[in-house]
Parts: sequence; structure tokens; C-alpha cells
Amino acid sequence: MDVGSIDEMARLEDTHWWFVGKRLLVEPLLRAAGAGRALDVGCGTGGVLALLAQARSAVGADASADCLTHCRRRGLAPLVRATADHLPFRRASFALVTALDVIEHADDDVAVLREIRAALAPGGVLVVGVPAYPALWSDHDEVLGHRRRYTAPTLRAALTAAQFDVLRLTYTNAFVLPAAAVWRLGGRRVLNAGGGRTDFYVPPAKLNRLLIGLYRIEAWLTSRTRLPFGLSLLCLAQPCRDPSGA
Repeated sequence: MDVGSIDEMARLEDTHWWFVGKRLLVEPLLRAAGAGRALDVGCGTGGVLALLAQARSAVGADASADCLTHCRRRGLAPLVRATADHLPFRRASFALVTALDVIEHADDDVAVLREIRAALAPGGVLVVGVPAYPALWSDHDEVLGHRRRYTAPTLRAALTAAQFDVLRLTYTNAFVLPAAAVWRLGGRRVLNAGGGRTDFYVPPAKLNRLLIGLYRIEAWLTSRTRLPFGLSLLCLAQPCRDPSGA
């Protein structure tokens, strides 16, 4: 991710409907994960890490020095500069690992998931979030450095290959999927809205509040049921108790 996109994320993360909604959707899974030390892999500019740090000891890791600078400005610590496929932590160190919008950046997503599994203590859990539907590939993915988008079966397959058991898997960002699909598949191309840009549209304040309200509803729904469609996927997984399968 380039410096401009990182600065944009830092500027928007506390108030923009997309980032606020992301935290609302993740919160029920964090509660389900219970207590214990946490690691936020790909912590970015610190929005989710700050949420984790409210309730537990939390460490942030990111490959970007610029992202970690923004985290420090939030007063977050400890922080480690590291790539997701080479985490410099002792094995079985964490009760919870979050990897939100991380593994889609990796050339080998299964290798990243295996590295995360090694960092998890027995009984620990992973919360992973990824963009959904390869057909929705756009400039947004290019700017953010994505390698792929997922479906529920392909995310499950990656987790299974890394020797995780999937506990809960659902599509998310369902309310915004129709508008995003029209924008990415039709409108943006017709309008030629300019390459090399993310889709972090900043709406008027009233619309921003309305969208956050919709995310509160969706968070309530996803904490109780699995959504069959959405712009993203969110999963709670746990290392297999017997990785050998015996």
C-alpha cells in the first residue's frame, strides 16, 4: 500500500462508515474469542488494534513503517515491524490473532495462515477477514496490493490447508454489496472515474451515520446467523487439535 493510501486510511479510520462498520462486525467474534493476549497481524493504522487493546494485552505487527508511525501517534504499543509470513514471536504466544484484510496481500496465503497458526496457543483462535468475489476485482484491489479476492469455499480451503478448523464463516458488508457491484462492474468503468484509486468514498455526515446504523444491524445479524452474500468474508477459526488428521 502506498503512503497516500495509508495516510487516507489513518485520516478516515475513526469516523468513516467502512472502518467503523468493520469494527462493529468484528466485535462479536472478539467476544467469542474470550480473554488472553492478542496479536493484530497487519495492524495498519491501528483501528482494530485500539479495539483489541481496550480489553486485553495486544501487540500490533505490520510490514509498513508508515502504518506503525500512525499507530504510535494513537499511543499504541507494543508494535513490531514484520511481514505476515515471518512473525518474530515465540510459538504458541497468543490466545487470539486477528488478520483482517491481510492474507489477500500474500503470494502464498496458506503459508501466512500456517505462520499465524504457529503463533497461536493451544485453544487459541484466529479472526480473519478478506474481500469477496473475484469478479469484483477493481482499481481498489490494485491500489491496496491485493493478490486475490475470495469466495466462502476458497477461504475455507485455504484455512483447511493451513490446518485450521472453521468455527464460523459468513459473508459481511451485505448492505453495501449491490452499490459496490454496480460501481465496480459498471458505473466506474463507464464513467472512467480514474485508475489508481481506492473506493473509500466520503459521504455527507447524515449518510455516513445511516450507513453505520446499517452496520449495527448487520453486526447483530452476523452474530446470530450466516449471511449468504456480501462484499467481504469474516471467519473465526481454530488450529486443528490433531494436525496429522489421525
